[in-house]
Amino acid sequence: MKTLHYANETFQAEEIVKTKDSIIGYNDGNEVFSLRGISDFSHFTLDEGQVFDKPKLTDVENLRLELARSNTQMMEHIIALTGVK
Repeated sequence: MKTLHYANETFQAEEIVKTKDSIIGYNDGNEVFSLRGISDFSHFTLDEGQVFDKPKLTDVENLRLELARSNTQMMEHIIALTGVK
C-alpha cells in the first residue's frame, strides 16, 4: 500500500499513478481517488522509499509501440541484407 500526502490529507492505494497533470490511486485496478488538473507536483509526496507508478499503456499505445519495434527490426534486416543504410 502506498501513501500520498497533500495539504494535510492522506490518500492510500496499491498503485498511485502520476500523469502529466493528474495523480490517480488504484486498488485492484479500480480507481479509488483522483487529483486532476495539477500544474505543480511539488506539494505532493509519497512516503519515504515509495515511487509513483507509471501509467499503463492503452491498447492503441501498445499497438503503436509494437509496430515501431517491428519497423526497427525490419529496417535492421534490410540493412544487414543490402548493406545500405
